[in-house]
Amino acid sequence: MRRGILFLAMACLFIVACAGQQRVTYQGKGVYHSVKKGETIADIARAYNTDPRKLAEINHVIRPGRLKENSVIFIPNAVSVVDIAKSAKTGVKDHRTQDVPKKADGGGKTVPAVSPEGKKPLQGKTGEPEKEKPPDAPPPPQPPPSVSSAVNGSFVWPLRGRVTANFGRQPNGMVNNHIRITARDHAPVVAAATGTVIYSEPLKNFGETIIIKHDQQFATVYTNLGSRSVTVASRVKKNEVIGLTGKSEKKGEGYIDFEIRQHNKAQNPLLFLP
Repeated sequence: MRRGILFLAMACLFIVACAGQQRVTYQGKGVYHSVKKGETIADIARAYNTDPRKLAEINHVIRPGRLKENSVIFIPNAVSVVDIAKSAKTGVKDHRTQDVPKKADGGGKTVPAVSPEGKKPLQGKTGEPEKEKPPDAPPPPQPPPSVSSAVNGSFVWPLRGRVTANFGRQPNGMVNNHIRITARDHAPVVAAATGTVIYSEPLKNFGETIIIKHDQQFATVYTNLGSRSVTVASRVKKNEVIGLTGKSEKKGEGYIDFEIRQHNKAQNPLLFLP
């Protein structure tokens, strides 16, 4: 199950923007790394080829050398989660490292190697210049995750209320990976789809948080809950109560921030909800 948490980038999952200057919103892409026993900010920064000081700053880490096991560290600009222990043993390349492409001429052909003098092509045993090899055909492009891959009606509203913050870029320039749903305080929050709980505990800056893994590489994230009623590894059904809203600044109101992710990429929840 911990590997499931890691695979989804934990909270892979929840880059949340709030109205309030004290809330931190991460812009752009990135992943969430679930901390394993003994890992430090320096270890994580080295594995993801990033600045440890910046990593500690954006995650509000006070003791970089003493991270809590199973806590979550956001890695900005990363494209996949790294298993630090495995990569250290096998010498696997950094998750952002790419092979250097062959140099090509203006026509797209592979440029032949030249002699050390840089004048003539290298020759084979017959004295004839080596023939140019046609470039390898590029692999077929992989289609990006799309709304069409979701099953119609697979998600329901986790909370009956009104949407008070939309997905995407906001007027102030911040980016929401969630929608905010406002309702009465202590209103029931339900699972948006059937799945398995992979995270259920308080998270700094996001309050009481639940993450549920679903089929087709989907996951849903519920933050700023008032209370939680499910634990990690629990199997929950669609429409099953998983928690309650808390209290907002307005008397009698509560809210949650809700995300839908597929393949660790935030999607607009309004495209999936009925």
